[in-house]
Amino acid sequence: MTGDRTISWIFLSIAVASETNPADFRGISMIGDGINHAVPTVKELQTSISWLLEKGLVLRHSAKYELSEQGKIEFEKV
Repeated sequence: MTGDRTISWIFLSIAVASETNPADFRGISMIGDGINHAVPTVKELQTSISWLLEKGLVLRHSAKYELSEQGKIEFEKV
């Protein structure tokens, strides 16, 4: 899987996993497995989440994540 696809996969996983509350790595990973039938590696999660945080699409709350307002807008577009 390419870097862009991995980031997209993790972005979608965060969006679904955090619909009601911020999600931790385990919750994001479980959703990712359901989407792609593959469990994301720790490196895939860390790299993707770092990129998404840098772009302002995701917010971090301790060890949990959710879409930012900008992330929600982008998610609704797709």
